[in-house]
Amino acid sequence: MHYMGFVFIKEPTDTALSEAMLPHIETDRGGHWDFYIAGGRWNGYLVSDEVMEDLDEYVDHIEENCSLACNFPHDRRKDADAFWFLVDGQWEECVTFSPDSLGEKQWWPTPNFKERLGEAFRTHPDYYVVVVDCHV
Repeated sequence: MHYMGFVFIKEPTDTALSEAMLPHIETDRGGHWDFYIAGGRWNGYLVSDEVMEDLDEYVDHIEENCSLACNFPHDRRKDADAFWFLVDGQWEECVTFSPDSLGEKQWWPTPNFKERLGEAFRTHPDYYVVVVDCHV
């Protein structure tokens, strides 16, 4: 599945984004993603609610899909549709995958996810936040 996430980086470059994402690539030892693209389905998320419908025209422009954390639109912070975020090497998801009381694997809401995302914005005002389409 494709999910939108936010990556906090010090400079808005493809290299910085790649360096932040690389430690979290899916391998036989874990990880979180096997494909990502700046913007992607959520290209323009910072200025519009529309999700790209023509998936043959993915946009991979970091410049069009990032903002300084201090300038990130407040409505996009408060009502963020982000499934995950990455800051200072720490990957956070809005759900946790773990067994229920019967041993069946279930998705459980991660406590305080929105609060931790808000804290990332408050404590990293000079970082760039990149909107990322990630296949997990």
